Amino acid sequence: MFKDLEGEPWLLSIVETWRDKGIDTDEVKLFNALMPTMSDLAKRRQAVVSHAVTLPEGMHGRDDLFEAVNRAADGSRPFGLVAIGKSEARALYQQIRIEGRGPHGAEEWSKVAETIQWRRDMAALATRWKAIAVEYDLPSLDDDVDRAGRWIASIIGLIGRITKFLGDDRKLIETVVPDLFPYGMSIADILGSREGAESAAETININLSKKRLSGS
Repeated sequence: MFKDLEGEPWLLSIVETWRDKGIDTDEVKLFNALMPTMSDLAKRRQAVVSHAVTLPEGMHGRDDLFEAVNRAADGSRPFGLVAIGKSEARALYQQIRIEGRGPHGAEEWSKVAETIQWRRDMAALATRWKAIAVEYDLPSLDDDVDRAGRWIASIIGLIGRITKFLGDDRKLIETVVPDLFPYGMSIADILGSREGAESAAETININLSKKRLSGS
């Protein structure tokens, strides 16, 4: 865990607050509020990537095109019967690709709609992220939505491992270590740094080796 955090110093600061004051402390509630959205986007991203949808630049921000795609996904005419004033939207609509070709049928248009919705939700997250960035020294999200989505997925995975460590793993450490090493190991050191955790692991391995030798 500590090794992974070395590449994300902004997250290390948040983790230290979680460790010292609890995950639900008010000091990090603004960041905590983003995590359910980040987790949801990370889960949905796998399906979106598998759809292999290619969109014209900036299309996810066009309400008229999103509505057209949703109508196609419902099996309806994307632009209705009246074509006046829709030439630009139609041109962009025709640039949509799935697996390198134009979508066919409601099922494929549903995949396009799902991809656009994911990108719109990523844009909304980016706005919220930017709004609290100064509070926690957050890094800027990549302007490329796909790269940003991949990074968010990796960060939420790391946060999942961290919260497990600070929850169940921490309870186990606090229960077992005092019994096994009443005089020679500090729980605070184990939880406090990579060096402390590595030192504890080395001590445990040495003691296990001694026990194996004494039992042989």
